[in-house]
Amino acid sequence: NQLRGYTKSPAADQQAALNERSPLQGTASLRMPMLILHGTEDQMVPVDHACRLRAALREQGRPVRDSWIDRSGQLTVASRIPCSQPVLDAPIDAQSPMVQVVFLERQDHLYASAVKKAARRLAVEFLSRELASPVAPSQSN
Repeated sequence: NQLRGYTKSPAADQQAALNERSPLQGTASLRMPMLILHGTEDQMVPVDHACRLRAALREQGRPVRDSWIDRSGQLTVASRIPCSQPVLDAPIDAQSPMVQVVFLERQDHLYASAVKKAARRLAVEFLSRELASPVAPSQSN
């Protein structure tokens, strides 16, 4: 029912409607800095969705920084990520805005208090940093 309410289509048409709305369809046109936070045990939106978006952006040459927030709220550079699909890395476009992907250890769709605080702090830092950096002419449209 939640899916039908989102797609506004009968069950047979839902996959096509989801594909149409998927950010994977337009990764080439996503030219803004991106912060992606995803719980590794999210049952509503499996972590594979974040992994596929990450892979698609890497294939477009976007610089991607992987991070990990553990259950205590500690942020670290990711030494491992919960993604299994291969990534066809394109050469990194130095003019392309940063993508930061943060995996939230053992979190589902609702985050524990320490993780939520760390994620909020990270989002504010990311926005402050990215909004303060100059915008390249190709990104200003």
